[in-house]
Amino acid sequence: MFAIYHEHPDWFRPLFQELDRRGIVHIPINPVVHRFNIAVPPAPYELFFNSTPAATFEQAYRSGISYTLNYLAHLEVNGIRVINGYKAFTYAASRALQLILLESLGLDYPASVVVNQLSQLTAAAGTLRFPVVIKHAAGNSIGGAIPFDSAAALQEAIAAGSVTLGPDHTAIVQEFIPTTDGYVNRVVMLGGKFWYAFRIAVTDTSRTAVFFTPPQAVIAEAAYILQHSSIDVGSVTWLNDERDGKVLYLGIHTDITFNTATPIASFAPLADYLVEEAAKQQPPVFSTSV
Repeated sequence: MFAIYHEHPDWFRPLFQELDRRGIVHIPINPVVHRFNIAVPPAPYELFFNSTPAATFEQAYRSGISYTLNYLAHLEVNGIRVINGYKAFTYAASRALQLILLESLGLDYPASVVVNQLSQLTAAAGTLRFPVVIKHAAGNSIGGAIPFDSAAALQEAIAAGSVTLGPDHTAIVQEFIPTTDGYVNRVVMLGGKFWYAFRIAVTDTSRTAVFFTPPQAVIAEAAYILQHSSIDVGSVTWLNDERDGKVLYLGIHTDITFNTATPIASFAPLADYLVEEAAKQQPPVFSTSV
């Protein structure tokens, strides 16, 4: 039996249909309304697939990130094969950890400063090029950050109470990057192999996806990033900086779509991957190391 841990039934209905077609028993698990008994082993799942966006918890269910990490640890300690397990979700849930990883891998990202008090925002922004954006370190949502063109504008927003820190009281002050083509791009990978990629215009409020094939260098670097974050099925977002043409990586994710405006032609590759992983029956040794 497969368990699919996800928060949006419409996004995964095609996967359920594909698993039904193959006769694979599966159950959906809602990550925002859940419980588990530490003393009771979990159900004997052949495979547990975690594809929950950490941003879901940032926006609506503030306690969900910690809860999911605890649950994934419970599963792994009990020998369940988890796709996107504890270590993977640790990275997906922390923008700061992602930036630390990108720095360690020698990959480019928007210049950023991590802060834990509102009083530190202006000083942090002063070390960067304006405009800057303020992003919550936890949750890893993609959009919604409003750029501030000056220190005065940022100070005014802080005084008005319109700038907040994240659910863990940590925020990222980051340079706002003008893109060469006006798009934020995402590449989706299955077990280190390219599945598909799409882009969404920064100004498109409907968030309609345009599918495309990214440069091979980006695909290779995305695979490298996900490998080092232990994300089995996930995605990497990036944009092209119009100032110098560099590829700048923005986020690392355990989810595979932005929303229902991203219609995937077939979920068969994902089903193939899950079946192959279940057949291996070699759950990893639980580790909190990142």
